[in-house]
Amino acid sequence: MSNGYVGVRILDAPIHADREYTYYIPRELADDIRPGVFVSVPFGGGNRRRRAVVTSVFDKTDVEKCKPVSSVTNPGVTLTDELLGLCAFMCEHTLCTFGDAVRVCVPSGAISKVTEYYSVTDTENGGADLNSKAQYVYSYIKSRGRVSADGLKSHFDETDATLEIVDSLVKSKLVERTFDVSEPTNRKRETFLKLAIPEDEAKAIAEGTAFRSKRGRDILAYIVSAGGCVGEKAIKDAFGVVTSPIRTLVEHGYVELEYRDAWRNPFAGLESEEKKPLMLTSHQTEAYEKLLSLYKSGEAKAALLHGVTGSGKTSVIRAMIDAVTADGKTVIILVPEIALTPQTVSIFCSNYGDRVAVIHSSLS
Repeated sequence: MSNGYVGVRILDAPIHADREYTYYIPRELADDIRPGVFVSVPFGGGNRRRRAVVTSVFDKTDVEKCKPVSSVTNPGVTLTDELLGLCAFMCEHTLCTFGDAVRVCVPSGAISKVTEYYSVTDTENGGADLNSKAQYVYSYIKSRGRVSADGLKSHFDETDATLEIVDSLVKSKLVERTFDVSEPTNRKRETFLKLAIPEDEAKAIAEGTAFRSKRGRDILAYIVSAGGCVGEKAIKDAFGVVTSPIRTLVEHGYVELEYRDAWRNPFAGLESEEKKPLMLTSHQTEAYEKLLSLYKSGEAKAALLHGVTGSGKTSVIRAMIDAVTADGKTVIILVPEIALTPQTVSIFCSNYGDRVAVIHSSLS
């Protein structure tokens, strides 16, 4: 039962096939579909699962035999109308596909990856009637149990011919095609070892000989001395390779693993400049008051702060930052070159600490 139709753009479509395709919305997805949402759809004669973005939603269509949208793959990531318009503009004015434009607007790690897999089915003839090439492909898939499309491409030189053979095997029901949709994640996590038993019991085990692993007892004593929870990295720094002893401690129920999100800070080791009290000269004060009046007007304003190197422009900027943040607002500092980032970060971190966030294209 259809709950309307959508126009989608396939993210991995080659430029000759880059256009809007129509699909119908299944009832169970009706509440989740809107322009800008990322979905997976069956595409082409082999119904290969492809990632796509919804570009339009409508009630009627002249297209016959529409296929259904398979799923919404990234519910937390949506392109705004402005970004959809930007992607369309880029397609019209540059030699890029819609998918290329989307990847410029959205971090690659934010888009789900759809992986295509093949495995043989339980059939009576087992591929006995196949020609030599099809038998070879069939035997390769069967010997490995489950093979990805990329795995086939890397093993066989004639990629297009191989995919045609696989499609025929799927149609003959000798091979089954499945899809795995992996949700995006760019999280960096740290592993911690936490006591799973009372501290006094853990201490007794560490000091005794009932637990046979000497390295395991040492690690357990280390965790106790650290207050019952310590990072895996700290343990590795102290004891070296500890994979086996840690696994043994977990299997015995003495410790448990805890995973915590780690915030990336590429400038964690950067030495900040010494914080200096902000004291403006008369010329700096005059410039600051003019900038402050523009800010206080509440209207969009621009100003050029001009001065030779060492004249104190940064102090005026600091004063403006203080005034804006005191109102509960935020400030963006634009730096002309990535190479200047460490120097700039050093200046502002010395005054604002971890309130400073850095974004540029060379960061992971």
